[in-house]
Amino acid sequence: GGFTGDKQHPKDIDVVLDLTTTDDGAFRHWLVVFATQRPLIAEQFLVDFWIYHPTMSNDLRGFFHYIRPEEAQARGVSPDHRKGLLRIAL
Repeated sequence: GGFTGDKQHPKDIDVVLDLTTTDDGAFRHWLVVFATQRPLIAEQFLVDFWIYHPTMSNDLRGFFHYIRPEEAQARGVSPDHRKGLLRIAL
């Protein structure tokens, strides 16, 4: 989000928790956390929190790589250029 752009004061950090390799119990746990505590996480930690699992329809992992055409033009990169993101494996 804003931390990979030109915003002087980004409002949050965008996080996608990739649950591809987790077992069903862990997936259900994080699904409940996502459904019930996302606003609290955003307020308390300034993190816009999302989850990904292959069974889910929305995959925001790719979304956060996207650069809007006007941003690409301002940076002098091609429209198919993607943002670099930090991946942390725990």
